[in-house]
Parts: sequence; structure tokens; C-alpha cells
Amino acid sequence: MPEARASRIDPDTRAVVVTTVALVGTLGAVSFAVSFAGLVAVAEWAELPRWLRWAVPVFVDGALLAYTLAILVQRARGESTRFSWAALGTFTLVSVGANAAHVLGTGDVQDWRTLVGAGLAALAPLGVLAATHTVADLAIARPGVVQVWDEPGQQVDQVAEARRLREVEGLSHRAIAATLGVSKSTVARWVAHAGAVEVA
Repeated sequence: MPEARASRIDPDTRAVVVTTVALVGTLGAVSFAVSFAGLVAVAEWAELPRWLRWAVPVFVDGALLAYTLAILVQRARGESTRFSWAALGTFTLVSVGANAAHVLGTGDVQDWRTLVGAGLAALAPLGVLAATHTVADLAIARPGVVQVWDEPGQQVDQVAEARRLREVEGLSHRAIAATLGVSKSTVARWVAHAGAVEVA
């Protein structure tokens, strides 16, 4: 049993987080590129000159990046995030609608392939939004959380603190995870391992 647990990937290591952020960031960049093509085409409908059409996707989908980061900063400061959420929702709907409209406006709406294409195009800005939010949540620490990356001495301290919070204060695994800035599964493993050592 101990060997099986030891071979599992620890989700809280720097390598796992960096790899995950890189993969999600790549997906976000691809989604942005797909959405970019649709929004540049829609920019022509606004009678914008050809040299300025690139600015429409940067303005619309760039807002998804900006307002997601604004929400994280405001949350960390304890400020209201309502305006940023409203702006984020508005720009997401505009991007989704414009990407779908581009396909519907150039294809036969009676053809099911046009409808599937419109649905696929509409997913691109949602991919940008999801990737941005996920990367920001993974890469930016929540307020009051100290990140610890593969430092054995500090991890031993965290294990001891996790045990104390569980045994003395009776906190749940979720509450301990939030306090220490690690995953709930990591806390469960630490507490279970400590219990096994005591029994032995």
C-alpha cells in the first residue's frame, strides 16, 4: 500500500503546477487565435478600415484577460468584484455572439453544418475565459496563503500543523487545505499517514 501511494503524483509540486499552467495557457492561446479570426471578419461589418480590424479581437477578447485579473486583484484586496464580473460577462457574451454571428452570416442557416460551425466558433471565447480564469487561479495565491514548493523542512512543519488543526481544533480537511494553501487530498494524505505512524 505505501508503495502505491508513493508513486502518485503530488498535485502541489511546482512541476505539476507549472506544467498545468503551460497546458492551459496553450489552450487559451489557441482559443484566442480561433476567436481572433472570427472577430477580425466581424470587424468588417463595423466598416472599420482593414488596418484597424485586428484591434477588435484584442479589444473584446483582451477584456476577458483584463477583467479576470482585475477580479483576482479585487478579491485579494477584499474589494467588490461586481463591476468586473459584469464587464467580464458582457464581453464574453459579445465575443460568443460575434463569433457565432460570423458563421451564421456567411453560411446557410438551413444547413446543420453551419449551425455546428456556429456553435464551435462560439466556444472559442469561452475557451479564452476558462483558460484565463484557470491559469490565474492556479498561478496566483489566494490572500493569506503562503505557497510552499518542495521544501522538506517547511513541508514537515505543514504536516505537523495539519495534524494539530485536525486533532486539536477539529477542522475539516477542506478547512485545513484552505488554511495551509494545499489541496484537500494532500491534507487527507498527511493526516492518514500521521495516523498510520501512530498506530505502528
